[in-house]
Amino acid sequence: MSNHDERSIEIYESIAKLDFENGDELELKSGGEGDNGERLLDLLDLHFEAKDGPAQFDEIGDNFITFRLNEDGTHPPAVDAVAQRFLKATGRTLVDVEGDNDAGWVRYTFTPYMEMEEAEVWEAKLEKGLV
Repeated sequence: MSNHDERSIEIYESIAKLDFENGDELELKSGGEGDNGERLLDLLDLHFEAKDGPAQFDEIGDNFITFRLNEDGTHPPAVDAVAQRFLKATGRTLVDVEGDNDAGWVRYTFTPYMEMEEAEVWEAKLEKGLV
């Protein structure tokens, strides 16, 4: 459950507890991908991403992915969610998160390095919002 928005986790845990205490009709489980609870968490994450605003992908390199910040120097929570999904999907490990409010970006550095061809594939997916 660690890669989900904290708000999604809070709502899921509340619903799962209430369901269990009231007959466990939904039988919510969140032990792994494919469980109905995981699906609920994914849907809640999408809800909050839509509510908070999209992650504006900017650039991907051999060991980083960069997103644009909002004009006020903040970034929508969707940025972290998209970055985490990207890391999980590519099997990479987060090394550092840094940003520059004046330049308007936040960068997630990862390991291992990515070949240019793979980066181009992921860039296309990110631009289309498929991550």
